[in-house]
Amino acid sequence: MVKNGPEELRGQHRLVVGPWRHGDRSRKQGPLDFGTDAQSSYTGEVSRWYDYTFKGIDNGLAEEPPIKLFIMGENRWHFEHEWSLARTRDTDFYLDSGGSANTPNGDGTLSLKRVGGGLPDEYDYDPKDPVMSLMDLDAQDAVRDQSPVARRRDILVYQTPPLHEGIEVTGPVVLKLWAASSAPDTEFTAKLIDVYPDGLAVNVTSGIVRARYRDGYDTPSLIEPGRVYEYLINLNPTGIVFLRGHRIRLDVSCSDFPNFDRNHNTGADFWSDAELRVAHQTVFHDKTRPSRLVLPVIPR
Repeated sequence: MVKNGPEELRGQHRLVVGPWRHGDRSRKQGPLDFGTDAQSSYTGEVSRWYDYTFKGIDNGLAEEPPIKLFIMGENRWHFEHEWSLARTRDTDFYLDSGGSANTPNGDGTLSLKRVGGGLPDEYDYDPKDPVMSLMDLDAQDAVRDQSPVARRRDILVYQTPPLHEGIEVTGPVVLKLWAASSAPDTEFTAKLIDVYPDGLAVNVTSGIVRARYRDGYDTPSLIEPGRVYEYLINLNPTGIVFLRGHRIRLDVSCSDFPNFDRNHNTGADFWSDAELRVAHQTVFHDKTRPSRLVLPVIPR
C-alpha cells in the first residue's frame, strides 16, 4: 500500500502487530504471559484512529512512526518506519545432524557455521497418521506447548545450544530445504519454536509448501521420486527475542492437519483421490545441499 497505493495516501497508513490470537487481545496466550503491555483493546485502537482521521483530534497519532510492533520475549512495543526493517541482517542457520534428527532427543542442530558433513535425515510420512495441528478450540492458530507431538519420529528437530545472549528475529522467515521424496507429490512443513530453559517449547511461526507448487502456483508440476530438490518455505513473519538460555528450534515434517489438508502422496487430483500412500522423505544438509533457516536478525 505504501509502495503502490495512491500517492496522496502513501504516508497515511498505520500497521499494528501484536502477540495475540484471533479475536483475543489479552496478555495471556496459551502457556505464556506477554505482560501488561500486551493487554490491548481493539475498539480503543480503532476509536483512536477514527478520532484522528475523521474528527481531526490531535491525539498524538500524527507524531508516531507508522508501524507499531510488539516484540515477544522482551514483551514491549517498538515503533518502526518501514517493513521489513532496514537494519535487518538475514542470517543463515544451517541444519546438521548425524542422521538421527528425529524428535527433540535426536542429534539435529542449528548452527551459524556451515558444517556440511552430516548424514541425511530420513522419515516416513503417512497421511493416515498426519501430524496434528495444535490449535485452539475455535480452530484458530495460537501459542501452544509442542510436547503433544514431541515423540513423533516423522518430525525432524534441529536446534541451537542454549543461547549465550539474546537474538532478535523480526520479519519474514525462510527455510531453504534440500529434500527428496519417494512420492510424485508431497508436502514439507516448517515450524519455528522457542525452547525455554525448563524445556517448554512453544511455536513462533510456521510455513508449508506443496511439492507440485515449488515453482509457484501458476506452474504446478510433479516431482521425480528420489530426486533431490531445493524447496523454499516461507514462514509467516514474526517479532521475537530468543532470550539468553533459550534455544532456537526448527521442526521439519510433512503435515499440519487439519490446519492444512493432507497430501495423499499419489500425485493424483487431491479433490477426488481416495488413495493414501506412505512417502519416504530424506532431508539433506551437506556441502552441496546446505539446508538452512534464514532468520531476519535485528542488531541490538
